[in-house]
Amino acid sequence: MKSAASKGLLIAFVAIGLAGCAEPPIVTITGATTELGQRPPTMAHVERAILRAGALLDWRMEARGPGLIVGTLTSGTRTAVVEVRYDTRRYEITYVDTTDEDDDTDIRRDNDDHARELEKGIRAQLLNL
Repeated sequence: MKSAASKGLLIAFVAIGLAGCAEPPIVTITGATTELGQRPPTMAHVERAILRAGALLDWRMEARGPGLIVGTLTSGTRTAVVEVRYDTRRYEITYVDTTDEDDDTDIRRDNDDHARELEKGIRAQLLNL
């Protein structure tokens, strides 16, 4: 009996652990290259591409110093915040926070979609350099 109880506890712990893994992580985009256009970009080029991409996707983008832009996207009751860190060779988009007055369960998927769209927009802007 002791063995059956131990197996039952083990199965319960594994099930709980797997249930916790069911929710995918919020996307963090790292190592994306900035060298997509005809010429190597400057810091000003990369900053301008990120700001323009964000603006086209309704993000409020704020340069916070060399190599850092904070993006805020408000949609209905939800506000998502990301940091975009960059240099002349790479950029990354990192999730910072989300607030939602309605506590929508699709919030993680939506954040991932918005981060991927922002990355696509940045890539498109960098291709135009």
